[in-house]
Amino acid sequence: MNSWLLPCLLSTLASSALAQKTTNVAWDAFVREHGTEWAVEWSPATGTPTAIYGQGLSLPGRTANLADARRRSEQTLERYAALLGRGASKFVEITGEPAMRLYVFVYKQEFKGLQVIDGRADVRVHANGGISMFGAEAIPVPADFNVVPTLTLAKAHKAAGRHLSLANLHAPNEPKAADRLVVWSDVGQRVPVAPRLAWDIDVGVPSVNKVGRAYIDAHTGALLEYRNEILNCCKRLREAVLTPTTQPEAAESGEFYVKVIPDPSAPTNGATVDGTISAWSINDLDPYAGLTLMPMPHFKIGTTFTDASGKFSLPGNSVTVTLRFVGKHIGKVTASSGVTFSKTLTLSGSNNKIVIYTQAAPEYDRSQSTAFLYVTRCNLFMRNYMTSKSGLDKLNTFTADVNVGGSCNAFYQNNNARFYRKSGTCPNMAYSSIVQHEWGHGLDDSYGGLQYGECQEGMADACAIMQNDDPVVGLKFFSPTRNLRTALNTRTYPAGGGVHQQGETWMGWMWDCRVNFVATHGKAKAVTLMRTLFSNVFITSPGTQPTAVREVFILDDDDNILNNGTPNYNDLEQACLKRKLPYPKKKLCPHDASFSTYGTGCQTAPQACTVAYSQNLTQTLANTTTTANKVAIMEVNRPRVNICQVDLYTRARSGSVTVNVTIADYDTKGLPNKVLASGSVTVGSTAAVYSAKMTKPVVIDENNIHFIVFDNADKLVLPETSSGNKSFYYLFQNNKWSNIGYGRTFKYRVHGDLGTQIPALSNTGRPIVGGLPFSVDLSHAPQKRLAVLFVGGSKTNWNTLNLPLDLTPFGAPGCSLLAGGDAMLGTVTNAQGNGSRQFPIPLSMSLCTLKVYFQYLVIDQKANTLGLALSNAGEALLGSK
Repeated sequence: MNSWLLPCLLSTLASSALAQKTTNVAWDAFVREHGTEWAVEWSPATGTPTAIYGQGLSLPGRTANLADARRRSEQTLERYAALLGRGASKFVEITGEPAMRLYVFVYKQEFKGLQVIDGRADVRVHANGGISMFGAEAIPVPADFNVVPTLTLAKAHKAAGRHLSLANLHAPNEPKAADRLVVWSDVGQRVPVAPRLAWDIDVGVPSVNKVGRAYIDAHTGALLEYRNEILNCCKRLREAVLTPTTQPEAAESGEFYVKVIPDPSAPTNGATVDGTISAWSINDLDPYAGLTLMPMPHFKIGTTFTDASGKFSLPGNSVTVTLRFVGKHIGKVTASSGVTFSKTLTLSGSNNKIVIYTQAAPEYDRSQSTAFLYVTRCNLFMRNYMTSKSGLDKLNTFTADVNVGGSCNAFYQNNNARFYRKSGTCPNMAYSSIVQHEWGHGLDDSYGGLQYGECQEGMADACAIMQNDDPVVGLKFFSPTRNLRTALNTRTYPAGGGVHQQGETWMGWMWDCRVNFVATHGKAKAVTLMRTLFSNVFITSPGTQPTAVREVFILDDDDNILNNGTPNYNDLEQACLKRKLPYPKKKLCPHDASFSTYGTGCQTAPQACTVAYSQNLTQTLANTTTTANKVAIMEVNRPRVNICQVDLYTRARSGSVTVNVTIADYDTKGLPNKVLASGSVTVGSTAAVYSAKMTKPVVIDENNIHFIVFDNADKLVLPETSSGNKSFYYLFQNNKWSNIGYGRTFKYRVHGDLGTQIPALSNTGRPIVGGLPFSVDLSHAPQKRLAVLFVGGSKTNWNTLNLPLDLTPFGAPGCSLLAGGDAMLGTVTNAQGNGSRQFPIPLSMSLCTLKVYFQYLVIDQKANTLGLALSNAGEALLGSK
């Protein structure tokens, strides 16, 4: 180990442990100050809370403006710096934007002027002045961390080329970003991580799909990580080589057709030159649709741009202009195959109609006009729904390169999208939802920098779905009968597979939310709501789908308290449950709902031995026999019963025979084992019901596996019918049990003696305010008896009576009334002695502090002089999930 590395490592580990301890102490202090009703998401890599939300932090006054929101955000970061693990680092704002009712602040982590890769802090300031959420994934960088590299930048370049098998790190004419020194750490690990000083090297060789960043250890030259910065629409980039194909194409006109209809009455000394610009384009989700003559909105002409309808006005009476697919919201469209459109014209008059291309424009031409149209539309569309426009302004320089050599793909990198030309069964990629998907990556990149993963692919798909209000992305992508992806998929989180498959969960969740919104609000409002929520989530720059889900809930929130839900909570929640996505669970009350039991009940009278269940008893006896000495019938799905007698319908093959009948459990191999109860009966030669009473009954709980075993089976006509319900069974012969069999229709019945029992009160579900109904259940009671459930607001008094009340003086020794009877609800027990009452709880915060007490009183005239057997009692604390 290098001489400098050991002390550095020891220092880092000590710092990490100290940071963790500091964070724990700070969290304890936070809880003491603000209570326990918080949801916290901890980073296992940094030991810091990446998100703290729930009851919200209250700050004085409403948020006046962005500057005021920034002040509140910075105060929060400063006040809870120890909790967030800032240490010797600092948080530097990279996003400070309004988003619906929020102000979104995202910060990068820096240490001594170096960016800490993936170190991040977040604050969401609500318009009401409070903090909706804050947190940080702050890498624990020790104060004495060495920021002086051993390795020079030149050597780091060589190391990067060696690791990536590249002779040159940049292709000719490929844009290059600056290399820099950074602090790197692998926050993707689910264990504490240590920082490393690294060179951040820009790589740009698209011909071999190497466009991204290489992180080279600044001391050892090791490759710490390579991050691909190419985001493609549909498949692994190694399947999509960027070199031109040899497929012959009749794809371009060779000469651009621009038709100009001049002003027929143009004045000779006019002050302006006016007109319209339109182009033949694919204005359809279908890439095979015919061309439509479309106005070119915000198209650059001379010193101005057209308006939304393609109209323009230039000063002067004669103007020479060069037309290119350049616009107010798109930097340019270029063509890798074919010729990039450019046409110079001289115009005069005020009614010029400029038409680019013809209705028969070939592939390499129409791809340019279509790309211009959809990139422009993307920017304009998002301006209608996103509160912040700064990221959209960055996208005004977005460029599109069409007709790229390759097949069935498109990809985004550095504010540029490349779209493959037609190849095989795949159409030219510069069409509707594929352009929208790649532009969606640019939107993600423009707010806080691009991240790479399943969330980003899902959000890019969402960008297309929002605009088209259609669940399909890439209609007829692979062929006229095969689409790329649809939000009507059944993916759940985590979906597995590649990033595009994983991203299908997000697009599906968004569409599910839309469906739920439509049911609640109607289509028009629902579509607007979907577009508003899911466009503004880009501003938050989420890295994972669960994080993005949380951000949608925060955006929907009308105060800064997620514990009490959001205006569209139910619709969002149902979609999350369908897709198995984690989400901020509503905690309407400041505590969770709970149910507990207390006290003890008192005994019922002994119950008679009566039929509990039977099998094929009405079927005709079949004359089947066996050579096995014993038969074991397996019982699986039976109610709880205290077995006191077993009846077999059989006869002896000759004379009479004594048959021992037992109840047995099973061993580790599933074979009949220990005898739990036994009885015997003498079976005569006449077919009849022969009853074996158990010497001591045995309780078998509901659905517990057990066996009914009878011996001397070889001396009997088996208790079996020719048809009916079938059973699993074992045969005992040659001193061992056979392999399990199935299909015999045995004829028998079992009696149960419930004996002396104590009625038991329990619950199903919890008493959640506004949640699903919960029930108060009764078991171990006499069959078919009336039971009254006492429901009261106290367990210490009922009217003038003090509780608990001993009922011995009233003729019920050992019984006590444990709950008040402000309400009395009846139920009748079933054949197993069970009963239940259900309680829906309305959605009302006034119920949050309510405690309710329950006790069953069972009518049993033989139990005691009072004629009652009582259960234990239950206490319900109404609350949140």
